[in-house]
Amino acid sequence: MSQIDTGNVWNTEDQEAERLNLSPRTLARRRNTRQGPPWFKIGGRILYSPKITDAYMMEHRHDPVAEASE
Repeated sequence: MSQIDTGNVWNTEDQEAERLNLSPRTLARRRNTRQGPPWFKIGGRILYSPKITDAYMMEHRHDPVAEASE
């Protein structure tokens, strides 16, 4: 039987928290309040797709505001 490689990489909650420089508890809190990046629950495990997390982070970025010239 052959496997289909979709190119998807899945991170555990601990791996994704480390990648985002957050504690796993902070990432869980954001997930529970629906303020964090999208996640998947597969077989009772919480998994994150780095590609989806990166897209989420870009959608929620804040660019600096240019200072008003006098």
